[in-house]
Amino acid sequence: QDDPRSEALVPHVVFFDIPKHVRILREILKDMVSGERHLLLIGNQGVGKNKLVDRLLGLLRREREYIQLHRDATVQSLTLSPTLQDGVVTYGDSPLVRACREGRVLMVDEADKAPLEVVCILKGLLEDGHMILSDGRRLETLSESERLTPPPDVIAIHPDFRAVVLANRAGYPFLGNDFFGECGDVFSCHVVDNPDQTSEIELLRSYAPDVPDHTLHRLTSVFSDLRTAVDDGTLAYPYSTRELVNVVRHLQKFPADGAASTTDNVLAFDAHNHLALQILKQIFHKHGLPIIDRSGKQGIVRLASARPLSEPTLAQVWYAEGKAISTPIDKGRLKSQQVEVYFPPPTRVDLLEAHRLTAFSERLCTITIPSQQGKGISLTALDDNSVHVLVSPLALHSYLGPDYATMLRIDLSDYMGLLNAFSDEIVMAPLHGVNKIALISVNSGICVLVDHVNSTVHVCHSPELQKGGGGSEIAPWKRLFGGRGRARGVGTDVVCQQLRSEGSGGEVLVYSPGSSILILLDFSNNVVGSINLPPPLSIARLHVITADSWLLQGEDGRLFHGRVRGAAGAQQRKAVEWTPIQQEEREGAEGVRMELEACGRCEPAGGVLGMQTPGTTLAVSSKPLSDIDFASISKGLVGVGTEHQLGIYAHKRDSSDESNEAAPPMVLDDGQA
Repeated sequence: QDDPRSEALVPHVVFFDIPKHVRILREILKDMVSGERHLLLIGNQGVGKNKLVDRLLGLLRREREYIQLHRDATVQSLTLSPTLQDGVVTYGDSPLVRACREGRVLMVDEADKAPLEVVCILKGLLEDGHMILSDGRRLETLSESERLTPPPDVIAIHPDFRAVVLANRAGYPFLGNDFFGECGDVFSCHVVDNPDQTSEIELLRSYAPDVPDHTLHRLTSVFSDLRTAVDDGTLAYPYSTRELVNVVRHLQKFPADGAASTTDNVLAFDAHNHLALQILKQIFHKHGLPIIDRSGKQGIVRLASARPLSEPTLAQVWYAEGKAISTPIDKGRLKSQQVEVYFPPPTRVDLLEAHRLTAFSERLCTITIPSQQGKGISLTALDDNSVHVLVSPLALHSYLGPDYATMLRIDLSDYMGLLNAFSDEIVMAPLHGVNKIALISVNSGICVLVDHVNSTVHVCHSPELQKGGGGSEIAPWKRLFGGRGRARGVGTDVVCQQLRSEGSGGEVLVYSPGSSILILLDFSNNVVGSINLPPPLSIARLHVITADSWLLQGEDGRLFHGRVRGAAGAQQRKAVEWTPIQQEEREGAEGVRMELEACGRCEPAGGVLGMQTPGTTLAVSSKPLSDIDFASISKGLVGVGTEHQLGIYAHKRDSSDESNEAAPPMVLDDGQA
């Protein structure tokens, strides 16, 4: 209507056009356009039935009359409405009568709560167009000519009169009448359910734009499981979108309250039922949300005991001594070809078990890999917080999302013949910065590059590296690593370390302990390089400080600092200059064992985690380095110049402390251990 007679009766509500609700509105509007006069919307409480009708009437600018039924509703209450005027109760026409007379839309809410006799009277009005009022007047459907001069006791039903009835589904837990069974044939019926997760997240984001997305995903997942439990009959209260909207609106206004405190009000209906509370705990804990303990017990704290470190003792001094040895980087081609691999749609999995819900400890969460999906070989993580597991038979499982509830399984078993390797003969190298995974065959050196974000797989190989010859100085891969056994992860027969530099993230350094050759794979520029160490030097361990600064420990215990000459990228790198490092022990530091550990970023290397921060290189072992010291820390960066010295400090163990074990440390992205 362009000009409704009473603007106050046209509903104006806060409404966000999410896909699920837009589809329902479209279907309702189709029925209205096709001539259907009366509508019935059936759904659980809190799914948005009132909002949908109000939104549609607001768009159509239709006046609305509202009436709510209940178990004590009578036929008289349908037609008369009591009001208080000047201290006297008077009875006037009800919203039903006014809607019939003025041609408005009548919204009947909670129709399933009314007694059957009231329902049947309402059905007669909508189906037959006839109803007798308690004061003797009648509601009648008249022809156009009859409406000009109606009888005095007749109220003509306006041709624009429409009725929209809202009802809950029959049965438990609403315990209403079967309104659809009694009156469903009179209406055009529509079922309104809770929105799907995508639509619900969009709705919540509109109400609470400042609440983090991972919180919205977690809350929608919890409520989805709660509704499933209600449908199964294990829970009584129908948790709906209305409660979820109220939760996020509270979090938007009071973000310090947290999700656990905010959802506590929603759970009050089932909180005193011990059986229901156990089900609620399982659902909430499954998604990493705690439930407030109403028993009054305090949370359990299981933190490791803190041990004060003694004052650091200068154990060794490292300094450059002797002439640097330059080794050229011989280069070859690295051919890359994209192959067709089917990327199935990600599936929803429930693998994460959140800790710190009933007890507080250092452990944050646990992800359990289903054994039926393959035997786990190795795992790694990328900068987008995705976790990737290499399994046998050859496949890559990628766990995505803030709660690792989405899994992408990439089947690579067809390429085992090409790689010439079994699943446990493949080394997995994360390429931070470019967000890719490199799978390198120990037997052949052929690589498979997996990009889970763009759903692409490339097979990379080097003719010079695989066969040798062809005018290249690069030695064949089999002479470097052939017959050295199967890969068992970092720190074993084949070790991969990434060279991270600004603007580049596709370089990997590969070596085998005991050999004298380093292989540099540059996937960004399709270049392979090899570095032949001068005899009799052979590699025991290699620590990458920066992309251009390496620390090498030979099998004879000697240390060398390698400085790469040339710009970033294997194509631009020219040579590596190896400077001998002299280790001078200080008095009073006898028994302190110094041994370089090859540490990667958040990568376990023989039980050791390592990190690099500006000015400090730190290696922490999961076991004491010796009987008298906890850890050894280097102050400064290795190789900053021949005139600089590097002090190695040891924190000595208290002689009364007989503990020889410590929990493995955890390294965070911001450099904290």
